[in-house]
Amino acid sequence: MQFSIEYRGREAGTVQVEEGARGLTFAAACPLQTEQVLRLYCVHPEKPDCLRIGVLEPEGTGLGLHRAWGVDQTRRLGLRQMPTRYFLSDGAPGCEPEDLHTPDAPPADGLQPAFAHGAVRWEPAEGPELAGYLTAPFVPGQANALAAALTGCTICPTETGYTARLPWKKSWGIPKETLAKE
Repeated sequence: MQFSIEYRGREAGTVQVEEGARGLTFAAACPLQTEQVLRLYCVHPEKPDCLRIGVLEPEGTGLGLHRAWGVDQTRRLGLRQMPTRYFLSDGAPGCEPEDLHTPDAPPADGLQPAFAHGAVRWEPAEGPELAGYLTAPFVPGQANALAAALTGCTICPTETGYTARLPWKKSWGIPKETLAKE
């Protein structure tokens, strides 16, 4: 079956999804030309969850992705039916479709140990919806303080390596655990 892919409120391409004895296969095609790292997500058909499928790569004159999820993986994800809604994210606010937002559910639960150890810092931001960013050093292949929310992070180069940045909405309140460390 073929489904459209949304990116920032607009149709950005299509994904062909096949269900077979081995699980699900995804083949996405987007005519976009960008330097952004775009991740393809599907909306869980039974829960208010978004599942990352993978990162699009240059293909032809646009971007593409070919991925397979085996039967075991789809079972672990709780997928009993094929997802029908897909979107792209570049890690910045505003990528998730508006109707998926749950303003009272910040992704902080899994981040509590990082707050306790002082590994996460707060970076204020200006804007109507964005309060700031939670940031932590990022080293590929090593444990990361923002691991519980890494798929929502943007990885940014710094003078000393990389930093993971998680956008934090004003409606979630400012995480006081991080301000105590400043």
